Amino acid sequence: MTTVQQIVASNGQLHEIHESITAVFTGATHGIGLETLKAFLRYISKPKAILVGRNRQRFAPELEALRQLNQDAEISFLEAELSLISEVDRICETIKQRTPTNSISLLCMSQGYAPLGPRRFNKEGLDEAMTLGVYGRVRLAERLIHLSTLSTNARVVSILGGAKEDKLFLEDMELKENYSVMNFVVILPR
Repeated sequence: MTTVQQIVASNGQLHEIHESITAVFTGATHGIGLETLKAFLRYISKPKAILVGRNRQRFAPELEALRQLNQDAEISFLEAELSLISEVDRICETIKQRTPTNSISLLCMSQGYAPLGPRRFNKEGLDEAMTLGVYGRVRLAERLIHLSTLSTNARVVSILGGAKEDKLFLEDMELKENYSVMNFVVILPR
């Protein structure tokens, strides 16, 4: 297993390897996603970050703080409700339009939450937590993969419920029969 010291050393060399790369961050408005975005801005000399979140106005103070981390960073914020597949599709088209000649080197997805109550269904009839944690993430990767293939060493990172691995219900991946917080966390893509 990789040690923390190895990770820190590797991150410290990123500015020598990559002067400028483009990354898409979804759900990085707080928590581990936001901290990952901050590290990206610190370790890449001239990063281009496309941040997808629910509310630009509410995130404005944090966005300004992010710009102070790296004066050479190009950061854009796109509003979308990623609990809806139609919004995932719309935002993917917007991202494609904004990166016609540039490739995406990193797709980092951290949108979602652990459902602590009963299921909530969105207006498309899909479980909201499952859409954020699974369906929408797969759709984002599927829709943006062609932009990533243009970049050497492109990566897709999905962050949610780390270190909670357990038995999968292969016959019930939608958790229609086995729905619980812990079972939800287990089925999330790693």
